[in-house]
Amino acid sequence: MIYAMNCLLCYNAPMIFFKKIFAKNILSLLTRLLFAKRKKMTAKTLLVIRLDGIGDYTLFRNFLQFLRSSEKYGDYNITLLGDKTWSDISEFLDKSYVNQFIWLDRGKFFKDPFYALKFLRELSDLSFETLISPVFTRNLFFTDTFAKIISAKHKIASYGDFTDITLSQKNISNKWYTQIIEPKPKIMFEFDRNKEFFEALTQEKSSLTKPFINLPKNHAASALSDSLPKPYAVIFTGGTELFRRWPESNYLKVALHLKQNHNLNIVLCGGTNDLAFDSPLITHKALSAVNLSGKTSLIELLYILKNSEAVISNETGSVHLACALSDKTKIVTVSNGNNIGRFAPYPALFANYKAVFHPIIEENCHALLNREFTTPCYLNISEITPDRVIKAYESLCG
Repeated sequence: MIYAMNCLLCYNAPMIFFKKIFAKNILSLLTRLLFAKRKKMTAKTLLVIRLDGIGDYTLFRNFLQFLRSSEKYGDYNITLLGDKTWSDISEFLDKSYVNQFIWLDRGKFFKDPFYALKFLRELSDLSFETLISPVFTRNLFFTDTFAKIISAKHKIASYGDFTDITLSQKNISNKWYTQIIEPKPKIMFEFDRNKEFFEALTQEKSSLTKPFINLPKNHAASALSDSLPKPYAVIFTGGTELFRRWPESNYLKVALHLKQNHNLNIVLCGGTNDLAFDSPLITHKALSAVNLSGKTSLIELLYILKNSEAVISNETGSVHLACALSDKTKIVTVSNGNNIGRFAPYPALFANYKAVFHPIIEENCHALLNREFTTPCYLNISEITPDRVIKAYESLCG
């Protein structure tokens, strides 16, 4: 046994050594060999890096307007480096606050080395007076690497948490920034965490209390929503990870309740692969749902959510969009407890929102400050019963 362990240690030692060498030197080496040419820095230019999902974007985007109206950065030329999955929404909603957009195809970046190298090469040509990375969950080999490669006189980031980064990695990448903003040492709702960062960045107080999205009226993208049978409830069954997806059979029971007891038509939304062609939500004759999964643009989806009577969903970006779009739509999210306190539940001022958690969390008063239930959380989401979700919806009906 001792011999085997020694062999394993000897085998792993070169890999551990390589990772340390990579973390400390490879980025500088790449910069020298491939990214030597730099554009001259233009004064009053600001780059904002935000490369996470659509829910994270929704809880962040209002602070682009705050930046634009701030005394410190109000007259800056602002560039947003973001994830391509929400590019349509951001260019539709944020063009008054952002001068240029740069979009990263994250899936392609990790699968196609030629795309990744080309993208990094393009980033290396950029130069700004100030670069900010407000993301709370940093990653040495992703967001921090981009901040390292891009030229900027001032580079500012949140100290963040340790979900995707180790202390030793953070000690390395912290040196790539000129300023680290220290967050309060407690779990906070993500919108409030963003507010904390941008207030510290600008040294100004923000009057923002919750995320919001104001849609232009009579836009062409509203036609699909206008054509749907009214009133309707929107159901999302998708999720980025399987452990966050509530069973379709449970959604069917909730959908039938909404149909039979509240006369709500059922509209199914989400990605192309969220529902199988023979899903009971699609095939159930009494439900007669309108299946729009994979058939809407993101802009059309905004109007569908805005005009809905109810939204029932796993804890995904759709919930955050719905909360930002309307304080009248009744919203129920089903969560096993992943990232509890950051993305669910919403604060009490959202009177139209309810989160239904795994029974263990419910029994512990949501355990909002208990790290055991944060990330990742593998409590079985299927142990949440349809009756509890129905009860949550009924509580919103008064």
